[in-house]
Amino acid sequence: MNTRTAQTKDRILSVASRLFYQHGIRAVGIDRVIAEAGIAKMTLYQHFKTKDDLILAFLESWGATWRDEFMKQMAQCHTPEEKLLICFDLLVQRAESSEFRGCAFINTALEVADPDHAIHGYVASTKRALRDLWEKIAQKAAIPAARELADQLLIIFEGALVSAWIQQNPETMRHARRLAELCIEQAKRRE
Repeated sequence: MNTRTAQTKDRILSVASRLFYQHGIRAVGIDRVIAEAGIAKMTLYQHFKTKDDLILAFLESWGATWRDEFMKQMAQCHTPEEKLLICFDLLVQRAESSEFRGCAFINTALEVADPDHAIHGYVASTKRALRDLWEKIAQKAAIPAARELADQLLIIFEGALVSAWIQQNPETMRHARRLAELCIEQAKRRE
């Protein structure tokens, strides 16, 4: 792919990502993406065969950006507890932004009614990957019931994402972090 073609694809994805996150995948039609990206319809379809392909690319891009930021921050953590909590710290910062609209993955999954749809499957696998990472961190730290702890952290994390957006209250993420700390403390005391 030449540089110009790659730049066009990136521009389409950037515009679509912004619109999908701000307004939802069903509220944003292909014509709006085309208009705001300043391209022809055929150009969009040269890069993304369907709207679903564009939505999946949005989620993949969103996930890669989040994962890179998360891994960078996690590399600076000194203890397993810090590693388990860094997601909550990052979301405190995000929830304070005026552009915060909750979780792109949750929002998108809610708009896809069919649990067998590729988009829903991608969201579910992304969430499982986070849970699995927490479980591995807990196992390496020899925390008993690592899987249960990872499940608890995911429930707290997901609930806080939704609540922070609905209530427009970033303090929700701080409360979620404290709940996660309590779960970690309790899990460490188990036999």
